[in-house]
Amino acid sequence: IPEEENLEDSEFLAEIVQVNEQIGDPEANITLMTKEYKDKYEDHIEKIKLHFDKGDFEHILKALKKLKFINRILDRLQNV
Repeated sequence: IPEEENLEDSEFLAEIVQVNEQIGDPEANITLMTKEYKDKYEDHIEKIKLHFDKGDFEHILKALKKLKFINRILDRLQNV
């Protein structure tokens, strides 16, 4: 997915901004956040599989865009 591809889900983007702020908080529960985002990662993998089975490539692309953000969050959480 090209970097210039935009994600149009403003609620999801707001969540990502909030999580990025929380990661920088010294009181953040990194273990809990990591578990939550690993679960989200797995959920999106399952969604992609279901959309693929249906041939719904538009929804696959949307789920892949979200997965890309989730993966970045997981990377940040692992490096805290």
